[in-house]
This record gives sequence, C-alpha cells and structure tokens, in this order.
Amino acid sequence: MHQSSIVFAVLLLVGHLSLTAAQEAETYYGGTYWNNLAQVRDHINTIATGDPTHEWYHHLKEWRGKSFQRALIFNCGNGWVERVLWQEKIIVSGLGLDLLEPFVIEAQSEANKLGANLSYVTHDINSDDLPPGPFDLIVNVAAAHHISRIDKVFSQLRTRLEPGGLFVSWDYVGAHRNQYPDNQWRMMRMVNTKMLPVELQQKMNYPHMATMLADDPSEAVHSELFNSTLRRYFDVVWWRSVGGAIAYPLITHNDKFFSKRTVDNATLERYVAMLLEIDYAWTQRTGMTMFAYVIASPKKEVDVLEVATALVREDAREAKAKANGGLYYRPTKVARLKDPSKLTNYTV
Repeated sequence: MHQSSIVFAVLLLVGHLSLTAAQEAETYYGGTYWNNLAQVRDHINTIATGDPTHEWYHHLKEWRGKSFQRALIFNCGNGWVERVLWQEKIIVSGLGLDLLEPFVIEAQSEANKLGANLSYVTHDINSDDLPPGPFDLIVNVAAAHHISRIDKVFSQLRTRLEPGGLFVSWDYVGAHRNQYPDNQWRMMRMVNTKMLPVELQQKMNYPHMATMLADDPSEAVHSELFNSTLRRYFDVVWWRSVGGAIAYPLITHNDKFFSKRTVDNATLERYVAMLLEIDYAWTQRTGMTMFAYVIASPKKEVDVLEVATALVREDAREAKAKANGGLYYRPTKVARLKDPSKLTNYTV
C-alpha cells in the first residue's frame, strides 16, 4: 500500500475515532526518546523552524538578529540550554534556576569551565518569587510542564521581561500526566498493531496514575493548561505545533527502534517516515500536539479581573488537590476501564 494511501486510510479512521470518546521517574522517562533518531529531529526541526538542520535556538538567533543581554532560564537542570545559548552568542549573560542543588552546582561548574557569564541559584518555581530582573529573554525548555502554580509563575514571568523582551518555549503541551484521551489512545494502538511490523511494535501500557503520582507528581501536572495560560499574559508571535501525539509514544522508550533493533536501516527509515506522516496528519486534523515551539512577547496590559480570578482558582485547585492525594482531573475513559475502583476523586 502506498504511503499516501495509508495516511488517507488513517484519516478516515480519525474521523470515526474522534466521534467516540522527569527523567528521574524511571518507570516512564528513562531510556531513549523519539528525537534520538536523526530522521525525527529533521522532521520536528522542519516543522518548528522551516529547516531540518536548524534547532529552535538557531531559529531564535536568526529571528532575533542580535544577542540578548540577560536571560533567565527556569528549571534549568544541569544548565545545558544556557551553555548552548551562550556558546552560540545568542545570550551575553544568563541566570539559571533549579530546585535541586546538585544540578545548580554542576551547572555552575560547567559554566565556569567555559568562562561563560552564567550564574545559578537554587529556586522553587512554585513557591519562590522569581528574581526581579529585568531580563530581555526568558527560556523554558521542557520545564513548564512541571509547574503546578502555572498562573502565578506566568504572571511573574510577564513582569520580569523588559519592553521588547521575549519568552521562548520548547515544551510538552499534551495531556496532563500522559492521560491520553480515548481517541488518541485508540489511534496509537491501531497504528501500532495494524501498521507496524511486530519487529517494531511498542508495548502499549496506559500510564498508571498511581505510579505517576508515586514516581514524579510534577510530571506534566498541568501541561494542557500551557496554551491558555500563556495567552493570558503573553502575545504569541510564533507557535509551531511540533506533533508527537502518535509517533512519540510509539518510538520513545521502544528499544526495537534502538538497541534491540532487528530490521535493516531502509526498513526502519520507511516505517519512521510513515509514523511521522501519520503523526503530522493527526495534528493537522485534530489539533492535538504533544510538543510546541513558541515565541511570545509580554502583554502590555492584562485583564486584571481575569488574572485575579485565575489566581484565586489556582489556589483553590492546588489546595483541593493536596488534600486529595495530588489528583486534579476526571480520569479518562481508558484510565477508568483500566482501574475502575480507584482514582475516582478529582479536583476540576
């Protein structure tokens, strides 16, 4: 069957299905990711930047046309992002924040080895106020999806940027705690079992909420609120839905694409191309994406009543979830079928 015919058949199924319903967490987040494959990197770079050889920071450099003077990078981990930005002369100086002191120590040590004008402080993004700034660049790379106080943080991010400053984000914006909606899960399973050879099929285990809560309760805690919250405080000037709703779960942590691969290179490339084409078609048809590359500028004015209401609701949501074992949202149809006796309480 020709690849375009396969995608057409999948889109017909999408129409039917839509009518129905941190790396320390080794259970889900250890191992290899879809973008370990050069073919996938080329694909997502093309969507995000228009050039398969350009990462997001290459695009930012060309789009800006000059260096940023002072950048803030929150939940920075070991500091690799700001080191790249400094080495690429995208930033002159930067401040990195992270909750874990070992990361802060490592990041500062690596920056010092380079002679980079980068400094670091230990910081709890949910409870501590952000440093006063001003900054002309704030960077989020795979960090905001760990934030529970997302309105509080984004409201402060807006005020820390100077006029003309930018917020740049590359992050997971899909289903909270990987609780995929029914139509997405059904499509994943169909593609996995009907369109991939057994030599490449993924072992499909729906993410177990109790395990997610035990291993890393911050993982994708409010990821699906990213878009609406961002737009409350920022004007989006560049948004690219990178996709991943189908291809990411089927490739990521699937050793059959990596260390335990048995198919030849040509076969692997053919099926990866098929998955990426289906993934792109799915995002175009449904609007679902797991990842997005965003450039935004702070709003000159915000709706103060809307912001006040959002912050009050956030306080209530977090208090109720804390008393409820960390649960927020109504369990998905798949989650209820997998474990109907548990996780029936939810916050919103």
